[in-house]
Amino acid sequence: AEDDGGLSAEAMAVLREEDQGVALALSELDVHLVTQLAHRTGFSQMDPQKVCPVLMEYSDDGLLSKREFDRFLSELVPDLFGGGPLMEGEPPMTDEERSAFGSLLSSIFYAYDRDSTSQVDVLEFSSGFSLLCHGSKSTKLSYAFDLLDEDEDQKLSRRGLWRYLRSFLTVLMGASLANSGLSGEELVWAIDSGAVHAAAVIYQETEREEKNKISFEELAAWYTNGGYWFAPWLELLDLKKWLVAE
Repeated sequence: AEDDGGLSAEAMAVLREEDQGVALALSELDVHLVTQLAHRTGFSQMDPQKVCPVLMEYSDDGLLSKREFDRFLSELVPDLFGGGPLMEGEPPMTDEERSAFGSLLSSIFYAYDRDSTSQVDVLEFSSGFSLLCHGSKSTKLSYAFDLLDEDEDQKLSRRGLWRYLRSFLTVLMGASLANSGLSGEELVWAIDSGAVHAAAVIYQETEREEKNKISFEELAAWYTNGGYWFAPWLELLDLKKWLVAE
């Protein structure tokens, strides 16, 4: 069941359970910060098809550094750095907002920094970053699928599916204050464990045209026909599911 305008009850239940080493827990504060970040930066009004290509322009050889990510933010959201409001009619951010949003964005970035080099895989990061953008779950899933389909055959290998799922798990883990106490190695292990397990289950349960590849249509059919019970956290790609009823 789902409260009108509220976060999916199924998603919250799963996010509070441990599964194959990954424990996702989103507090009301997490929900508030993510939704406010998306709104006050204006990302919630921008399509990922417009935001992510700009983000990728700041990458080098498939990697995005923290410094270049900050440059990207200063271009699209100058108010994060005191440069004025992004959207007409919106008041400038307070110092408290800039601090909170800056910390959250850094937390999300470093959740992708698997080797502690202050660099992240730009395709996985862009896929996860689409969470903050405008659009439905299906639109974001489809866009990320195409991003990670590097050989452009409209299908993902098992490893490709693992990276695809990992990109979404990572942004959710990075947005959760409950995970701030984990070491970098612990966070990477937890995310990888969850993504590997989910990819294995999907490959086991789907009917595919090719044994070692899965299409977006095949993945969507699995999800529609009961997969949402296994991975309801994918519903959270729709920002409307994060809204907390007053």
